[in-house]
Amino acid sequence: MTQKPTIFVNIAAYRDAETYATIRDLFDKAKHPDNLHVSVCWQYNSLCEEPFVMNDRKHQVSVINIDYRKSQGCSWARHVAQKTYNNETYYLQVDAHSRFIPNWDAIMIEELARCNSLKPILSTYPNAYTLPNTLGNDIPYKLIFNTWQSRVPTFHTRACDESEKTIPSPSLMIGGGLIFSYAEAILDVPYDPNLYFIGDEIAMSVRYWTHGYDMFTPTKALVFHLYVEPSLVKNYNWSDNTDWHTKYESSSRARILHLLGIEKTNDPRAL
Repeated sequence: MTQKPTIFVNIAAYRDAETYATIRDLFDKAKHPDNLHVSVCWQYNSLCEEPFVMNDRKHQVSVINIDYRKSQGCSWARHVAQKTYNNETYYLQVDAHSRFIPNWDAIMIEELARCNSLKPILSTYPNAYTLPNTLGNDIPYKLIFNTWQSRVPTFHTRACDESEKTIPSPSLMIGGGLIFSYAEAILDVPYDPNLYFIGDEIAMSVRYWTHGYDMFTPTKALVFHLYVEPSLVKNYNWSDNTDWHTKYESSSRARILHLLGIEKTNDPRAL
């Protein structure tokens, strides 16, 4: 009997009230919800928030509950969530404030198979949704270079042209709100826990590329992200930890510049 393809889903959630709704939508919209394994790194304030407990599909949701004061940033949390990987076939990374199209799992698998690469990654910045579940337009978007910010390249998106809507097209980099690939990507290029937030996408893109991976833009909108009204549902690590720049971001930035060959460092925190 052929083994059913399974998907490992990585969700880093920092005091994010949309996390439950995201996971429910993920299961509800999947064509094969029984084939999903969701891993949540739940960073919470025990004085006003509860440990994360998923009442339905408990056996499919792994939770790492962490006091928010011990959090070391988004990349660190994604690294922690990857630790519950259990030999699933595919790997999906999304944010804790996401929505999905119907049959998203089957469509992502089909899209990945159509990529012209032995080691493909589907990725882009997701389209938008507004609370509670209003999805925005379904135009697919491609990541393109925007500008340099403190010597690190930043990216934005443009609408895909008609030729890019027929087959996944090559892309410059990954966007953290949607990464889909074969699960070997977790083992080949685990998330870097020493990056904080800014620049993690270009750093991960370079590491994927130097490990033989090719990045592609999906031909359709697959995932939707909450870009507006975030203060209603979400807190930020850098707001709760006012010394974040000294404690994490400065060494993270030095690590990225070192990785890209822009500026070498001897700072042991960045190496």
